[in-house]
Amino acid sequence: MISNIKIGINGFGRLVFRCALEQSIQVIAVNDPSPSIFIPPAEHMVNMLKHDSTHEYFKGKVSHKDNKFIVAGQEISILVEQQPSNIPWDELDVETIGVYTIIDKCQSYLQAGAKKVIIAEPSTDAPMFVMDDLQRREDSQNIIPISIGAAIAGKAVYLFILFLINKKIDLCFIRSKNKGAKYEEIYVAIKEATNGPFKNMLTYTEDEVVSTCFIDDIHSSVFYAKAGISLDDRIVIK
Repeated sequence: MISNIKIGINGFGRLVFRCALEQSIQVIAVNDPSPSIFIPPAEHMVNMLKHDSTHEYFKGKVSHKDNKFIVAGQEISILVEQQPSNIPWDELDVETIGVYTIIDKCQSYLQAGAKKVIIAEPSTDAPMFVMDDLQRREDSQNIIPISIGAAIAGKAVYLFILFLINKKIDLCFIRSKNKGAKYEEIYVAIKEATNGPFKNMLTYTEDEVVSTCFIDDIHSSVFYAKAGISLDDRIVIK
């Protein structure tokens, strides 16, 4: 739970919004710079949240009143501003419209009152951080971008490759003393890891599932035990 954090969302990123609710993060405002010309902003946002084609029907109670929409009893202000500098952000803004993706453009959020900005898109000049298995994080920056879109992941990889050009890379090879491992031993070890060092990052299942079963899964990776075969004790196809 991170209940002491307050955020505003620019562009109504519904995935970010749902994750915030799950973590008891208080969403104080949502700005829609391109509202529908047919439906009032509050009614439009309620409809988008409740009927999400990808993440299915929202199970919580959602309604709207005046220029606010209400989720689980929490009133959230609705704004329709083209310029982030016109919005009185409180503490943290999540930029999801994919327009303000460089440090210079995100300064307007900070000038308007936000303490930090998270960019939901790869950035060409802002530092990008990756949570490792020790869950270390960098706190010294005000603008912290993180990609949440699978369609733009290739762009992030491309930018990283450009960064590596003319860089010196150190590689470390570790030779295992073990002669090999049965596939059953591998997935037992992975299952144990989901409750240990990789908890909240890796999930494990033996159920009969398909890929769409994991649309709303928040883990970084899914290990499906029945989707692998072992050719021998040294070669496993997953």
